[in-house]
Amino acid sequence: MGYPSYAGAVSLWWDGRVPSETDALLADLIVKHSIALVEQERLLAAVGRAEDRAASLALESISDRAISLATGVVMHQRGLPPDEAEEVLRHAAAVTGTTLCALAARVVQSRARPSS
Repeated sequence: MGYPSYAGAVSLWWDGRVPSETDALLADLIVKHSIALVEQERLLAAVGRAEDRAASLALESISDRAISLATGVVMHQRGLPPDEAEEVLRHAAAVTGTTLCALAARVVQSRARPSS
């Protein structure tokens, strides 16, 4: 996977005694537990990145939908083809200093109200 190997561990026994089989098993469990914790952190980080990506894609989809709807509104109001209607929206966003998505959302909201 490209990660450093955690397969081995070095132990120093300061009192000169030879580790028993139980000591070796405990050391093995500690090493395996440490590896599992590192892997858990990596997986949680990967999940976080995946969730961020999903949220970004969802927002992008909503933005695209709002821009498409606003383009349709401008096409209907002014009798323009799609490219020209989107250019009108882009120009209006630049003039007002807002993002295209924010302007599109306002256009869609204003057309959704019965009074407008």
